[in-house]
Amino acid sequence: EPLVRRDRTPFACLYREYLTEDARLVLANLRDARRRGAEALNHVKVQAMLLEAGHAVGVVARCCLSGRELRVRARSVVNAAGPWVEAVRRLEDAAAPSLLHLSKGVHVVLPAERLPLRHIVILGAADKRSIFAIPRGDIVYVGTTDTSYTKQADLWPAITREDVEYLLEPLARSLDVEPVRAEECVSAWSGLRPLIAQPGKLPTEISRRDEIWVGPAGLVSIAGGKLTGYRKMAAGAVERVGQLLGATLQAAAPDEPLPGGDFAGDLDSLSGALAREFALDPLAAARLARLYGSEAEQVAKSGAKAILPGGRVLEGEI
Repeated sequence: EPLVRRDRTPFACLYREYLTEDARLVLANLRDARRRGAEALNHVKVQAMLLEAGHAVGVVARCCLSGRELRVRARSVVNAAGPWVEAVRRLEDAAAPSLLHLSKGVHVVLPAERLPLRHIVILGAADKRSIFAIPRGDIVYVGTTDTSYTKQADLWPAITREDVEYLLEPLARSLDVEPVRAEECVSAWSGLRPLIAQPGKLPTEISRRDEIWVGPAGLVSIAGGKLTGYRKMAAGAVERVGQLLGATLQAAAPDEPLPGGDFAGDLDSLSGALAREFALDPLAAARLARLYGSEAEQVAKSGAKAILPGGRVLEGEI
């Protein structure tokens, strides 16, 4: 990695890291669930819990686009609402105690020519935390912060200049580059971690373990955890539901691929074939392969022309 300053980093450790596109992963799971018979509703907000004889038997929800009210009945209700888990728990029990510690994570995005890294690099921040600089095609993103978020859960927690400068400060200290200014960032994003509270600990010290709670009306809530363990977390929630219903519920095989995942896993071969067949530039083909896997060819056949001159998003994706 030529940019790493040898005077500060005489040694390096190489390890394997896994990359995914979280939005595509969510969609793949939803499509897989639909394939197995699930109904999936977007833009629908749960407003109340349906209770009968003290048991949760469904929810009252409202479509945020049409205003239509829905009443959904079920043998069991699972609350996997991330940072909003406690808001849903209080629909079952208004006095439910607070069990979460929300932590804000911010990433900033730089042009690859400004930070031409070849691999993921871990950098030491000023407060001794580790942050990542991750090259992806024509950009590099740097993150993440880990600070307490004391407001109510928010879809877009505010990104402050302090957040940005915290992430940019280690770059010139660890890499052979000129100091990067906040104005050079081309994008940024933020999110909230629903950590299980551990009183007296800072967000960086709190375990990322997941926990399942069953409320007084039988609402099953799951929080904490990390994306890398989402299948195990889901299996744990399904098992708990089965215990409450007195039934054995069969989870999906752990190695069964999601839509688009049924190929040998060689992204380079897949992107090379796409580049040749559809005359795509290598970065566009690599992006297509990474996002859509074995379904990439179907996307390209729907329209292999970029929606903007010089861009990499194809008409077929739209």
